[in-house]
Amino acid sequence: MKKTIFKLATIVIALTLVSEIFAGAFIPQNGLTAKSENGSVVIEWKTLTEDNLDYFAVERKAANMTDFQRIAGVQIWPNSNHYYRYEDKSAYKTTDNAYTYRIAIVDKDGSVSHSSEIFVIHNNVSGVKRTWGSIKALFR
Repeated sequence: MKKTIFKLATIVIALTLVSEIFAGAFIPQNGLTAKSENGSVVIEWKTLTEDNLDYFAVERKAANMTDFQRIAGVQIWPNSNHYYRYEDKSAYKTTDNAYTYRIAIVDKDGSVSHSSEIFVIHNNVSGVKRTWGSIKALFR
């Protein structure tokens, strides 16, 4: 009887510690994908848990950059089955074509954790689209 209570207490403590570590949301290692598709980069992720989560933020850095830049906020959807998708339509506006993405997980208390990083080569962008995007940016 004492061994059973001890095992049960150990499991409860372990689950509490794990939930504290992954408070907000947890995106498993293979839960984040990115691919170049139709002139954009499509980032998709699936969470295992979503507790105390405020929102997600998509972050990107080019191969020649050291820091990630936040490019979009993504609100959580309670009925999403923990599946999210973001289309980065601004990737063609830079001269780079190799990017690293990650997801910032922002909790309601403001604390931030990050998913693993994923690398993608964005090769579906024509020179015309890249030039037109640069011209439009000049007039904004």
